Amino acid sequence: MHNTYNIQGEDNFGDYCEGSLEKKNIERQTFNFSIEVWLFVNIQMYRFFLFFAFVVFYMTAIVPAADIGVKIVNGDDADIADNPWQVSVQMKSGDLKHECGGVIIDNKWILSAAHCYLFGPKRKSLWRVGAGNSMLSKMTVFHYVKALHVHEQFQEPFGIENDIMLIELKTPLLFGLIIQKIKLDDDVGKNYTGVLCKVSGWGDTNGTEEAAHCYLFGPKRKSLWRVGAGNSMLSKMTVFHYVKALHVHEQFQEPFGIENDIMLIELKTPLLFGSTIQKIKLDDDVGKNYTGVLCKVSGWGDTNGTEEGTTSPDHLQVIPLYIVNINTKGCFISAAENRKTRICAQGEEGKDACQGDSGGPLVCSAGDEKTEKLMGIVSYGHNCDGHVPSVYSKVSAYIDWIRKTMNKRGRSDKQKRQKRQKGQKRQEGQEGEEGKEGQERQKK
Repeated sequence: MHNTYNIQGEDNFGDYCEGSLEKKNIERQTFNFSIEVWLFVNIQMYRFFLFFAFVVFYMTAIVPAADIGVKIVNGDDADIADNPWQVSVQMKSGDLKHECGGVIIDNKWILSAAHCYLFGPKRKSLWRVGAGNSMLSKMTVFHYVKALHVHEQFQEPFGIENDIMLIELKTPLLFGLIIQKIKLDDDVGKNYTGVLCKVSGWGDTNGTEEAAHCYLFGPKRKSLWRVGAGNSMLSKMTVFHYVKALHVHEQFQEPFGIENDIMLIELKTPLLFGSTIQKIKLDDDVGKNYTGVLCKVSGWGDTNGTEEGTTSPDHLQVIPLYIVNINTKGCFISAAENRKTRICAQGEEGKDACQGDSGGPLVCSAGDEKTEKLMGIVSYGHNCDGHVPSVYSKVSAYIDWIRKTMNKRGRSDKQKRQKRQKGQKRQEGQEGEEGKEGQERQKK
């Protein structure tokens, strides 16, 4: 995935060169003309060298994010019953189609990446969430979006920090065997380096770098988005929910955001939980170290991992990954990023998340815990080949934002209902008074 970065502020590269060398040699009047010319030429070359070195240095800190690819390559077909919290976030650009992954954390709340909102439509009516099937083509459970809650500190258009978002559904999911919520990791300080995880999704399987972040390049109208759930096969997915609102993190910066890459998709109607649609528990242990923990990532993203074009699977893919130390060589996090909001994970060579898996879940069972928890949200990576770790938005770092956003919407809806009820009672009271007055006039 190619991202273009804007270097903030003026490019006063000359300021880096105006030192004693220039002042002592150019300003002295005792030099003859030929020496002054020689000095001028060489100083200009020196200034150019410093300019070039600065650009190279700056790009060295940022370039890893430019090679963003969020796809699952060389994964295995996944059963939705083993990943019942996985959803397909779909947007309408022509036809409704899978664009990002998402994770069920409650019956009306989906957790995803803020960059999905950045490249997606801004109208929530263009979004929907599909659940309850491994096959996109067979997905039948769809919920539409009530609101999209993007993290306040996700900075668009140049953000990579805080790449997290909550999607609020219009109607609740019905939990069952294939639709379930997931437990969130809330141990912020725990070190999970080395823990095996899994990432899942229906993203691009090729590994090319032409993909864009979901929200940024998607339609901005929420009516063009939908969420599919409840089936491992995209072609068999029948559960679709449309979007009530897209809550992109407030500090996610579009159009080239990486910071605060998180978003909540609020559905119009609740998901019906069952065997293939479930919410997932969120990790809320901010301080816990999960290095070395085995995890998994799933999705319907690109499965090719080459430069020959993308290959999006119909069947949900899943691969195992281990959480690695954030300072591991090859974990491409720019100098500008907040490492406390990131997780790095890596699996076998040739296996990685890829284009189309953005926003999908990194799910882990840490230590003696049998309950799987959502540790990360697919954000970005490098070439989809597994040679270096991929980067995920750390769920526990955003747990307060997630809860605040969901609770705020809940209070807002309650206040609206109470206001409507008061209005109805007032209207009924007025109609009652008018009826009594009419009856009294008739008696007279």
